[in-house]
Amino acid sequence: MRLLINTISLLGEESGIGTYTRQIASGCQTDNIELTLFYGYPSKKLIRPADGQYGSWLGSLKGLAKKISFGRKICIKVLHGVNVLANALFPQSWDCYFEPNFVLLPTLHAERKVITAHDFSCFRYPQWHPVERVRYMEKFFWRSVAQADHVITPSETIRQEGINMFGIDPGRITAIPNGVDHSHFYPRSVSVQQELRKRYGLPPQFILYVGALEPRKNLANLIHAHAALPEALRRAYPLLLIGSQGWNNEEIMRLIRLNASYTRLLGYVPRSDLPAFYSAASLFAYPSWYEGFGLPALEAMACGRAVLTSQASALVEFSAGAALHARADDINDMALKMRELLENTQLRNQLEQKAPELAARYSWTRSAQKHLDVFKSLA
Repeated sequence: MRLLINTISLLGEESGIGTYTRQIASGCQTDNIELTLFYGYPSKKLIRPADGQYGSWLGSLKGLAKKISFGRKICIKVLHGVNVLANALFPQSWDCYFEPNFVLLPTLHAERKVITAHDFSCFRYPQWHPVERVRYMEKFFWRSVAQADHVITPSETIRQEGINMFGIDPGRITAIPNGVDHSHFYPRSVSVQQELRKRYGLPPQFILYVGALEPRKNLANLIHAHAALPEALRRAYPLLLIGSQGWNNEEIMRLIRLNASYTRLLGYVPRSDLPAFYSAASLFAYPSWYEGFGLPALEAMACGRAVLTSQASALVEFSAGAALHARADDINDMALKMRELLENTQLRNQLEQKAPELAARYSWTRSAQKHLDVFKSLA
């Protein structure tokens, strides 16, 4: 089978969709698959850029686009131009085209097409997204759903939303859980944790969040809940935030500044450091309003951390029994659950033992194989 995967998301800092794309593309490199990867041009090589570095001149263009106000539109036009030119000079067609990032590219041709819908937040909660993204999704996503032969979601929660809220035929949509890279995410030694603390100037204990700074992640309520803890507990367990800037985060940044004594923003950190951050944390907090899956929570569990999430359905779907869940809209409940995990050593130890056992059920190898099963059934 000649399989094409759009891997443009691998150019630049690796996001959740980038991790998903890289892992599935890597798992599709098998003997009976003729795999082509698309970076604005077809390639057989899977780009694995160094942490925080760009994999090609196209990646550098994406980095530049972030620094100038009109950069995104320029970037889109240049990438589209490269796409059109490459297709005109070297017209190709594949048995199956897999689009891991919602929207099919119109100049890529294949007998069968598959897309991944990571969630439906743009349509359910448009207020959490930039206006231009909502308009883009409204214009192109449902067209892609109509053109696709199959839709993949990362959880049964999102699959049911697609069926019940948006009328997607149940036979055309499949839930395939994300995985975790167990060769990378595992508990790190005390010496590795100490080296990380020294390098970043970290306190002996802290509460950790990893993810973009955006409204959907419910960081405002997390900061308020942390501020509601007793002073001694806040001092002993400051809040550490890791992640890229995201969007619509003015209120989040204001709260970070307001609570600067016990809240620290590190921004984006190299992927290679994340396992040590997870391992060194006393507690991992991920209180999102809405998730399609919640990959950072699974990674933290693979590293042996006790995890506090919201009661968002997709988060509960994979972490039930091995994490504590608080109401996303209830700051007092979140603070209470946070305090319980920090002060109840027995409960925290129980979750730390259960977490790696649950995470072991999820692997990118298994996820990639299920993707291949979908592709092969169509082609």
